[in-house]
Amino acid sequence: MCTERPSFNVVEEPGRLIELNGAPWNKTFRASLLKNMRNLEEPPSVLDDLIFHLLVYLDCKGTIVFSPKPLINYMVREGSIINTVRSEQVDSIFNAFSAVAEYYNEAGVNEKAEEALSSIAFLHLGVSLLFRLSYDPSANLGAYITQCTKYLNKTFPSWKHSSYTGLCYALKEGGAFLKLWVARLFYRAHLMRPFLAIYRFVIDKMHFDIKW
Repeated sequence: MCTERPSFNVVEEPGRLIELNGAPWNKTFRASLLKNMRNLEEPPSVLDDLIFHLLVYLDCKGTIVFSPKPLINYMVREGSIINTVRSEQVDSIFNAFSAVAEYYNEAGVNEKAEEALSSIAFLHLGVSLLFRLSYDPSANLGAYITQCTKYLNKTFPSWKHSSYTGLCYALKEGGAFLKLWVARLFYRAHLMRPFLAIYRFVIDKMHFDIKW
């Protein structure tokens, strides 16, 4: 996560927010952003850090810069909440994303920012959330994929044709965007179950940590 990357302005290049890890622990924020950020009445117990991330950047007009130095040691415990999601948590996650979408709409964000938000929603709901749910042997993964697709189509309709999940942008920016483009191909081809199985195999058996 310490790969050198060029800085960017949030207003000019909102699509690059997609490549940012959704956790706050590896970032330093201006105090003014945090003091003025919007709040959710009922934040979800899972992906709450990502929701925090989205609400902070809604009002950020400045520049994001990266440090190539590892300044934090982060321990991932077996059975950590970041690796598991219970079925009863899914609705609260969708509700939180809906609240974020309403805030973005109220703020009058431009089309580029709306596309970026839709792409982030696809990454974290259509890929990350389904990936975590796929570890639950009792989960009806097919039903969750259908539910997620209906939700994305209704709340974030531009996820299908966003330029930030397209091939041109992926070839230009590389990294997370290439992986996201591949994921969208599988998703739209109704092949998410084999995609998630391959994803799990690469992580669990080959011990290759995939970063978005």
